[in-house]
Amino acid sequence: MKCKNCGAENQEGAKFCSSCGSKLVEEAEVVEEVKPNANEVRCRICGHINSTEDQYCKLCGSQLSPTSQPINTNTSSSYSSNDSIYANNKTSTPGLVIGIVSLVSSITCCLFLVGLIGGIAGIVMNIKPIKYNYTDKSKAVAGLVCSIVALVIALYLLIDIIVLLNSPEQLEQIRQAWEQAMNGAYGSGAETGFLL
Repeated sequence: MKCKNCGAENQEGAKFCSSCGSKLVEEAEVVEEVKPNANEVRCRICGHINSTEDQYCKLCGSQLSPTSQPINTNTSSSYSSNDSIYANNKTSTPGLVIGIVSLVSSITCCLFLVGLIGGIAGIVMNIKPIKYNYTDKSKAVAGLVCSIVALVIALYLLIDIIVLLNSPEQLEQIRQAWEQAMNGAYGSGAETGFLL
C-alpha cells in the first residue's frame, strides 16, 4: 500500500505510514480481515493480528505484551477472561468449611470466640470465589451465609457477656442458679449411686 503523502510503500492492512506517520486508509474504506496463522499474536489494545517477531503493533503502535498468546483456532478450550481461568483452577471448599466450623463454634457457648474469628475469616474467604465466579460458587454462597450467621450469633453472645459483667445483680442470679443446678445434680447422683 502506497502512502499518498510521501509515496513510501507500506504493508497491506496498515493504517499509518511507517515513514511519515500519515493516515493511509480513509474511514470509508473497508480493510479486509487477515486470516490468522499459528505463529501470530493479537494486540490486546486494538485486536490487530501481528507476527510473533513483532514487538509493537503495526496498527496502533502499542507494545505487544509478553502475555500475548498465539492465535488459537480451537476456541472451545480458550477463555476470554481471567474469571474463566479462575473458575477452572480454584475451589471455594475451604471457605465453606470455615463457615460451617464458625457456625458450630458460635452456637456452642464456650467456643463463641472461635465462632467470632471464624465468621470474619469465612466472610473474607468466601467473597473472592463469588467475585471471580468460581465454578463451585454455590459453596462460597453457603459458606458466606454460615459465616455471617456465626458472626451475628457470636457478636450477640459477646455483647450479652459484656452486659452481664457490668451487672452484679445478674451475675449473682446466675451464680445462684448454677449452685442450685449443681446441688440438684449431685443430689440425684447420690441417690442413684453415681457421683458427678
